[in-house]
Amino acid sequence: MRSVVHALAGGPALAGLAFLTILGAGQHAPAATELFNDTWAYHVDTQTWEQLHPAGTPPSADYGYRAYYDAENQRMLTNADGGMALSLVPGEEEWTPLEPPEGHIYGTHHDTTSNTLYRAISATLHYWNLTTGESGTMPVSNWQWTGMVGSRAVDEARTRLVDFGQQRLVTYDIGETETTAALLPLIGDVPPTYDFHGAEIDPVRDRMIIFGGNIGEHAIHPNYEGSTFELDLDTLSWIQAEPDASPSPRGQYASVWDPQERRMYILCGLYRTTFDYDSISTYNDVWVYDSATQSWREEITTGPRPVIRRMPAAVFDESNRRIILFAGQMVNGPPPARAVIRNPQHRRRIGGNSVTVMAELTHGTPEGTLSVRFQYRQPSLEGTWTDIPPANPNHPNPDTTHPYFIHWDVTPLTEGPVDIRAVAAATGNVIDPGPEFITVYIDHEEAATVEELTTEGAILLAHRTRSGFGDIATAEPDSTTSANVRIRYDVGAMPDGGVLNVSFTGTDEFAGLPAEQAGIAVHVSMQDGGKNAGGLFTVIMSYPDADHDGVVDGTAIPDGDLTIYGSDGAGGTFELDNVVVNTEARTVRGDATATGYFALAAKGESQPTSVEGWMLY
Repeated sequence: MRSVVHALAGGPALAGLAFLTILGAGQHAPAATELFNDTWAYHVDTQTWEQLHPAGTPPSADYGYRAYYDAENQRMLTNADGGMALSLVPGEEEWTPLEPPEGHIYGTHHDTTSNTLYRAISATLHYWNLTTGESGTMPVSNWQWTGMVGSRAVDEARTRLVDFGQQRLVTYDIGETETTAALLPLIGDVPPTYDFHGAEIDPVRDRMIIFGGNIGEHAIHPNYEGSTFELDLDTLSWIQAEPDASPSPRGQYASVWDPQERRMYILCGLYRTTFDYDSISTYNDVWVYDSATQSWREEITTGPRPVIRRMPAAVFDESNRRIILFAGQMVNGPPPARAVIRNPQHRRRIGGNSVTVMAELTHGTPEGTLSVRFQYRQPSLEGTWTDIPPANPNHPNPDTTHPYFIHWDVTPLTEGPVDIRAVAAATGNVIDPGPEFITVYIDHEEAATVEELTTEGAILLAHRTRSGFGDIATAEPDSTTSANVRIRYDVGAMPDGGVLNVSFTGTDEFAGLPAEQAGIAVHVSMQDGGKNAGGLFTVIMSYPDADHDGVVDGTAIPDGDLTIYGSDGAGGTFELDNVVVNTEARTVRGDATATGYFALAAKGESQPTSVEGWMLY
C-alpha cells in the first residue's frame, strides 16, 4: 500500500511538519490597516489550515518580507528583522536570529538545484549558496532594471534568471565569473501587467506562469486584473491561458510552486481600483493552477484560516507537502467585517423543524457592519451557496442589526450533512471575500449533540457519541497521482478513540475488475481490525475531466458509466448503494455499511481506456 492517512474517530487526519527559516524587509503601514507576524501551515493534500505557535521572539509584524525554503537544511529563510530562522520540528518550533554573510543582500531569486540565492542590482550579481555557505559577487554586463515588484523566477534548465516587470522582460545568464543580462522584445500575447504579480516556472512544460497584477503604470493609478499568461522559455513568447474559472482580480499575493504535482498556488492578495483605501479588498482564499491542464480551482479549505492580508511571505515545503505562510498586512478602507457561526456548533446534529442560526463578529464592529447574510449548501462540500430562507419574517436574511441571527426551517432539507456560513458586509458594502463555514447534520428523526474533540499532542481523541459524523480527506499520496478521496463516516458507529485508516492501494482485491477500468482504489480499515459493521460510510472519489466534455480524461469512459465498487478483500466485488455522479464537481459518491476496499471504476459494459490506464491519475 502507498501512503496512509489516519485519524481517530470524528477528527481529520493530521499532516506532517518540518523545519523552516525566514528572511524579509517591510514598510510602514498606512492608516486603517493591521500588520501580522503570525505563522501558518496549509496542508495541500488535506486542504487544511493550521496555525503554528513557535517559541522564541518572532520577527516584527510587517509585510513585504521575502522567504525561501532551504530544503537541504530543512528551513525557511527570511530577511525579517535582519534575518530570522524558524525550525519546524513538531513540538519544537522556535524562532532564532540568522547571521547571513557580511554585506549580503537577500536574494530575489532562489535556484533550488544549486540551493543558491541571487540578486542582481547595480550591475552586480550577489549570490549565497545555502548548502556550502559560500557567498560573493560577480559583475553583470548590460544590467537592466525591472522594478521592485515584478515577477522573478529561475530558469534552472538554462542557468538563468528571468524578470518581468514594468512591461520589461529581462534574462540574466549566469556564467562562471560573469553574468550577462539581456532586455528582450515582448512577443505574442503580452500580459498587460505592470507590477505586483507573481511568477512560477513549470520545468516540464518549459513555461513561466504569471497571474493578475496591477495594469496601471503607478500605484497612484492602480487597476488590478485577473488574467493568466505563460511565457514559453524556449521561444520567449507570451501565450494567454483561457481557463474556465480564475481567481478574482488581484495582486500582492503569495505564490508557491508544487513541483510534484506541477501546480501554482496563490494565497491572499489585494484588489483595488483607485488610490483611495475605500476601493481596497484583501483576501485569504487559496487558488491552485494545474499547469498540466491550464485550469484554476479554488480550494475548499478546512480549519481556521489566516486573517485576510496582502504581501505575506510563503514557501512550499516539499518534504511535508504544505505551504508555510508568514506575516502580511490587512488593508481596507473601512475595517472589513467578518462573522462566524456560533450556533449551531460545528458537527452538531439538528433535529426538529427549526433551528436558530446565530453569528458573531470576529472582525469589525456592529457600527461598521451593514449586514450579515446567512447561507447554506447541500450537498455538503459540493452544492451551491444559497441564502437561508428565514422562518420568521420579523428576522430577515440578511440581518442588518446586532445581534445577528435568523430562524431556519430545516424541514425542506434532505437528511444529512449541510454547510452553513455567515457573509458579512462592512460599510461601503465591502463583502467578506473569505467567510468560514461549518458543517451540521440534519436529522428529521432524532436530535442529539456531537461531543467535542480534544487534542493531545499530535493525536485527535474522539469521545464516544451516538450521533454525528466525521470526515477524512486524503489526496496526492505520491508523485503519480492527483487523486482525491473523502470518507464520511458515522461517529456513532465508532468505538471510543477508534482509529480509521485510509490508504491508496491496487485493484487486486476486486475480482473481475480490469485494472485499466479502475481510477482510484483505497483501503479503509479500523486500526483494531474490526469491520465497523452496521456503520454507514459515504465514499466520495474525484475523477479527471478538465475539459468538462463528459468523458474521463485520457480514456473513452463517459462519466455516466462511473461507479464505486466495494470488496471484502476475499474476492467478492459489489457496487455500492446510492451511487451518484456529480459532473459539475467531478466526483462520484456511494454508501457502504462497513469498511473494506473501494474502487472508482467504469462499469463492466463501458469502453476501457484508449490510452494508458488512469489508475491514480
